[in-house]
Amino acid sequence: MFFFSMEQAVDMGGSMFVHTFGAYFGLAVDWILHRCLDVDDEHENEKSNTNSDIFSVIGKTRVHQNYPN
Repeated sequence: MFFFSMEQAVDMGGSMFVHTFGAYFGLAVDWILHRCLDVDDEHENEKSNTNSDIFSVIGKTRVHQNYPN
């Protein structure tokens, strides 16, 4: 909790602690599973193409136009 005391953040109900723990726990589990399962990063279906990139940019632009704040 050094970071919270350094930033003088108020943690009502411990939610920052819970979310920080969940984030680091998820990263640790992902790292362990990635090493144990020997995941190959070269899958053909996981590569992006121009159509999916353009579609995601258009979708992101529409979301930011409709929900500015």
